[in-house]
Amino acid sequence: MIGRVPTVVGFAMIGLVAVGVARLTANGGVALPDDPAYSTACIIPPEFGSLEPPAEVGGSFTDPVFGTVVTRMTVARPERRTMAEVTNSEVSYFNADGSLFFGADEWGKGCLYDGRTGAVVRQLEGVEFRPWSIRWSAEPRKFYQYAGNELRLVDADDLSAEVIHRFDEYAGIGPAGGEGDVSDDCRYWLLDGDGGEMFVYDLVERSKGPVSPFPVDFRAIDYATVTSSGDYVVVLWRANGFDRYQGTELYDREWNFQRQLAPWCSHLEFAYDPEGEEIMACAAGFQAEQFTGPANVRPGDIIAIRLSDGHVTTLLTMPKWCHQMYSTCNTLATPQYIYMALSDRGFDPAETWFPYYGEILEIPVDGSQRIRRLVQHRSHDLEGVMPKATQPDFCINRQGDRIIFKSNFGGAKTDLYIFSVSPREGAP
Repeated sequence: MIGRVPTVVGFAMIGLVAVGVARLTANGGVALPDDPAYSTACIIPPEFGSLEPPAEVGGSFTDPVFGTVVTRMTVARPERRTMAEVTNSEVSYFNADGSLFFGADEWGKGCLYDGRTGAVVRQLEGVEFRPWSIRWSAEPRKFYQYAGNELRLVDADDLSAEVIHRFDEYAGIGPAGGEGDVSDDCRYWLLDGDGGEMFVYDLVERSKGPVSPFPVDFRAIDYATVTSSGDYVVVLWRANGFDRYQGTELYDREWNFQRQLAPWCSHLEFAYDPEGEEIMACAAGFQAEQFTGPANVRPGDIIAIRLSDGHVTTLLTMPKWCHQMYSTCNTLATPQYIYMALSDRGFDPAETWFPYYGEILEIPVDGSQRIRRLVQHRSHDLEGVMPKATQPDFCINRQGDRIIFKSNFGGAKTDLYIFSVSPREGAP
């Protein structure tokens, strides 16, 4: 564990993100490399429990280690513990061209934000804002929403709605046991009918695919989603093990079983490896050694599992398991990276933190482990507050140049913040 936090003495702008330069502290702290964004050291945020974000919406601050400029998007009202509706990092709340973002305002009402600046565009008057029921279409100014047994296409400008499918065979449709996103081309969405069977819906052809061959009991299924390509469905069963209907299983869109990807259930996201093969990124579970064999993966490591054959690549070697959130909603633009936020469950980082804890990271999918550290999100657990309310949910847009994240800064309320992501290789 590193002792004292280094002093930041300057910043160098690279693209859209300013990267901090750290030196030895006067009292003998640990020196970081000239570019701490690529350091592998453990960095405890300065003033972890006392640094205050700007009080007003639109105010910005500079991350004291990485130099990233962060802008505040929301200010929760005193009576609302949290109003930052980013409920699942595996869902893209950005629209297709990155110009809009779904969120909630200070009253908890559904709202559209500018996806570039974070400013409020308009409230979603008359639209029931349930983040799990809304997905953007391939048209930037339209989104899908289900209500009852209807699937609707809504115009973001005037909020007029067209019913594109009424499922008369069901009383209601839902999010298939989780909040799985649509495929990256916004074509396929995994839904369920009456909580009893799942199916992939083709939003372009407006057609329902085959239903799942097994009875859907959401006490047994933790999460289910289509993959980035839309070619597969991944089901996470609550039971760990190597038998069928355990761990993480892969199916095609017609529900033909392909293989078990892992014998555990974990947060996950999808991306593409350097050969263009679709992969699933997740943390290795407690059966990792038995499952991965020669890959030499330890529990807690961040790994990529190739969907086509189950091949495992280590993306980030972790000294200890840590709670993680993922976002790879930009696979169409920059498929070579996944993004991850790590959060420690301890209350004192000086005692419990390891490298990369409390940060949002950019991780190459090639296994090089050249991690870029983007920002210290500063969201952390509070006594008496459920972890879901304080976990650092975040998402990156499909262009790969903006991230919106959730943070409570150690206080009682949770809000949204936005920052820019520069290209790795770019002229200053």
